[in-house]
Amino acid sequence: MDLTQEEELMLQGAYGPAAKRLISISLKVAEVNGAKGMVDVKSVHNASIHTFREGPGSWGTVGIELLEELAREGLKFKIPYTTNGCTVVPELVGMGLPQEAQDTQQRAVTALRKLQAVPIFSCVPFLEWSSPRLGDHLAWAETGTVTFANSYYGARTNRETDLTCLAAAFTGRTPAYGYHLDENRFGDILVEVDMELDNNDLGALGFYIAKTETGTAIPVFNGISPHIGYEGVSQLLSAQGMLAPIAMVHIVGVTPEAPTLEEAFGGRKPKKTIVVTKKDIEEACQGLSTGDKDTKLDLVLLGCHYATLEKIADVAKALENKHVHKDVHLWIQTSRSIKNMAEHNGYVEKIEAAGARVFADVCCAGVSFKKYSDKLKINSMATDAPKMSYISQSAPYSGPLKALYGSTERCIEAAIRGTW
Repeated sequence: MDLTQEEELMLQGAYGPAAKRLISISLKVAEVNGAKGMVDVKSVHNASIHTFREGPGSWGTVGIELLEELAREGLKFKIPYTTNGCTVVPELVGMGLPQEAQDTQQRAVTALRKLQAVPIFSCVPFLEWSSPRLGDHLAWAETGTVTFANSYYGARTNRETDLTCLAAAFTGRTPAYGYHLDENRFGDILVEVDMELDNNDLGALGFYIAKTETGTAIPVFNGISPHIGYEGVSQLLSAQGMLAPIAMVHIVGVTPEAPTLEEAFGGRKPKKTIVVTKKDIEEACQGLSTGDKDTKLDLVLLGCHYATLEKIADVAKALENKHVHKDVHLWIQTSRSIKNMAEHNGYVEKIEAAGARVFADVCCAGVSFKKYSDKLKINSMATDAPKMSYISQSAPYSGPLKALYGSTERCIEAAIRGTW
């Protein structure tokens, strides 16, 4: 494989042992996947600050120590490296999470800043930094973010690890295999949708296909309105990357590479056709819930992916002259920049007046609710995000919680009522 002079120097140890280990890992990934070369990438997005901490679902302090070693060696990222959400923020420490958990996480944040990362702490880098363009090669790691980049923007990225992300950030290149290649981006199975779907239905549809049909196949959704917009696409893709080992779908008329059904398949015939029924959607909604209508709620969580300014405005309007039940937390998670705009427009003030909170920088998918249940007292949760509902039921670091899935409107009503 042809290497740049910089990559050769890294491999020889000229930039220190940590950098040598990273480039060696990147080259081994290339070898295992049969990559014949490397491609230049525009940006890197890490999987999560969650991995740079202690506890289940993380590397432990070895990940932090790696970042600190790279920083001590004086290295700087060559291309933009944006950061995903945090696990612990001061507001959660104030609610009982240990200060040492934030201190440990802060070690990683400090090292990343020294390496000149872009600390957006957001799972929607395309809303925070710059949107990728059709054909841009990226090295992104967070499951939903990767799927969004490939499926909505037509950019090209595999599901990277934090280690391969670091290697790409220092070299500006990543192995050319998988979704970087034209032949691996065509659809495999056809999903026919012959009904009107709201955002809640779209989330259930994505969950149903990822859980029961996809495997490693790329689904092509035909019949979905091309006007579903960002929020609708976000719902459809929410659970795809979490449940299925893929990082791309085609939505005919929405995905840039799928203006027609024929182009989505690259002129090939689908290996399988699935006709989605209303019953399938209803059963998927039920499958995303482990509670029932009488479940008393501890938490209602909105914003996975992070809430847009428009969504926060809608929540503020829905809570006007109302108040969240005294035994329920209603949290909306978003990025720092979007929260700042929401504060400027008066939305946060209205939400807080109703007894809810807007959190910035934190991804509650990585919050150890069960570990800190004696502090947070959260054992049941309602959400409008299929990914969050699935994670809360199964992931060892955040669940299992009793979970309820429904529309944004129903979640807000449940937060006010106190039960689902």
